[in-house]
Amino acid sequence: MGAVFAPDIKECFGRADEEVGRRICYNDGYDTERRGQRLNNVQLEREFAQFCKTHQLQSAHAVIGVSGGVDSMVLLQLCHRAMHGSEPLLGGFSVVHVDHGLRPTSADDAQFVASYCSRLGVFCEVVPVEVKDCHGEGIEAAARRVRYEALLARARSYPHGVCLVAHHSRDQLETFVMRWLRGSGLAGLGAMRPAAIREGVPLLRPLLRVRRSEIVQYANMWDVPFREDETNANTRFFRNRVRHELLPLLAALQPAVEARTLDLTEQLQADESFLQEQAERALEQVVVRRSGHDVEISTEAFAGLHLSLQRRVIHILLNCFCARDWLFSHVESIRTLALRQDTASAAVSLPHGLGAWREYGRIYIGHQALPHDHETRGPRSIAQWDLVHVRQLSFASAGVFWRFRALPIAKLPPQPRRSPWRAYVPDVDFVEIVCGLPTSVRVRPLGLAGSKKLQDVFSDSKIPRRLRPGWPIVRVAGRIVWIPGAVRTDVQRWDDTGGGYALFARPSRFQD
Repeated sequence: MGAVFAPDIKECFGRADEEVGRRICYNDGYDTERRGQRLNNVQLEREFAQFCKTHQLQSAHAVIGVSGGVDSMVLLQLCHRAMHGSEPLLGGFSVVHVDHGLRPTSADDAQFVASYCSRLGVFCEVVPVEVKDCHGEGIEAAARRVRYEALLARARSYPHGVCLVAHHSRDQLETFVMRWLRGSGLAGLGAMRPAAIREGVPLLRPLLRVRRSEIVQYANMWDVPFREDETNANTRFFRNRVRHELLPLLAALQPAVEARTLDLTEQLQADESFLQEQAERALEQVVVRRSGHDVEISTEAFAGLHLSLQRRVIHILLNCFCARDWLFSHVESIRTLALRQDTASAAVSLPHGLGAWREYGRIYIGHQALPHDHETRGPRSIAQWDLVHVRQLSFASAGVFWRFRALPIAKLPPQPRRSPWRAYVPDVDFVEIVCGLPTSVRVRPLGLAGSKKLQDVFSDSKIPRRLRPGWPIVRVAGRIVWIPGAVRTDVQRWDDTGGGYALFARPSRFQD
């Protein structure tokens, strides 16, 4: 920021008694049509008071983010006056100034805010942060992320802490346009809410329907100083380009663009709230399994949803793993994958290490697993199962909880039940259970002339790819005799001359 300003109201706004409906030029950089009488200073304080009562801030401690700009300095002034009226409107408040350290004058900004708070007798904490673009989000988004992290952390330190920020109607217009250009869906186009919950903390914007010109007017009325951020004129940043290059063009076509956008975003937010409720209900109908790694969805149930709910269900699930601004293209790639009929399996990659993949009537969304190199990693032994002394065996593998059971029998049943979850082995002392065998290994399924690769056995049995590296395989003397849920091989065939064991396997549940 640069020098301290005390704006001249006549220079900024012209005559105070201009007739309603006349176009006037504010120093926002573009024309705005007056839509009814502008708020005066008393009305602004009344609206702020009503906001505090609506959100029951009389019992809350408000943490205010103050940068030193005119918007946040006016919010600070409003909070200060609200505390010293005949009826206190806040349970308490304090100021947090986040020093991003991105500009040479950032230390001066911090000193300016701290000094003004000291004059008012308001507690102010300066929080230095380090801004790193670790997610490819851009320096603007990274700065915003760490700023909110600092504000929310301070608010959580109070029993009834809330965050107050000074976004106004032009900020809402800019946010709407930026999200529209980036391809956001309905939730994103709703832009900023007057009240929201962020990481468990109420985040409130009491000035969202107030014009910036009215904020400047209030600052002039109460001699509220502020500092101008010199980077606000730098069109290298996306928001500044929208503000200085695009919004003047929109205002030339529609002078009431701010007011129209406020009305539109409120409608979108109401529609979004209703549709979100419907999507959350639909989510319970289509999700088959949840874990910390991924979610499994029935493609049949998913296909029965309305197009709007399909997209919303996907968006909800993506946000569960990574709360980012997911684009329409991301959501649509998953929806298309889920509805494909031309292939049993396919996958798409997404930002932030997430992905979606389809396997045998199921769609999975979650963290992409690292590829398994079975040929080089080699098998992993799970257990040496002593059939004589241990009749039941349980273990977890690849997120599945397995139960094995051995039943001694004197002879093979006349008509043994054919089930991939049951196998008969002759009288042996123990069997070995392994996983991670190379998928190129060949086996000879019982009753089949010829052999198959393990990969083909897994595919024919519709065993999901993500489970194959940890799928248990039973061997005797180093040779595969049984792949539970898939095939029994012709190795160690029972010739019915003596006793043996019936082996049972059951994947009873998935581990979270």
